[in-house]
Amino acid sequence: MLKLKQLAVKAGLTTSELNIFVFLIIMLSAGIIYKYYSSGTSDEHKTFDYSASDSLFEAADSIKPADEIEEKKFDYKQEVLDFNKQNFNKIKPVKTTAEKSINLNTAGFDELIAVPGLGEKTAEKILKYRSENGRFNNLEQLKDIKGIGIKKFNKIRNYIYIDN
Repeated sequence: MLKLKQLAVKAGLTTSELNIFVFLIIMLSAGIIYKYYSSGTSDEHKTFDYSASDSLFEAADSIKPADEIEEKKFDYKQEVLDFNKQNFNKIKPVKTTAEKSINLNTAGFDELIAVPGLGEKTAEKILKYRSENGRFNNLEQLKDIKGIGIKKFNKIRNYIYIDN
């Protein structure tokens, strides 16, 4: 090691440069030795069959370009009308109740105040009306209760129903 340091000083190299130089010489030697000993055990050459891939390219070449394709013209509206013979003008929309709707004739105070647009006082008035007049026959009877006008009725009508 001492001779290497003397050689490095004569060559004008620092200790770090000398270490790097020695490392490179060792790695180069190891690579040459590995290549020499591994060259005798070479793998056989592998062969690949590209016939399946080639057939895909040949098929792609036979496709017509977009400008050569004939466009078929369809009357889509007529096809839809021909497909469905039902007269849509005679269909009446089915009124569905909201998911959290309540039966107006059986609802209690807590259920009534849960309806958007109904407060505690209005719920009490509905219960009082029901106890005095009996069951509701139609939803329009709600308008007879003080505090329920057309706006409020339209707002709550989706949340209530009457069980006949």
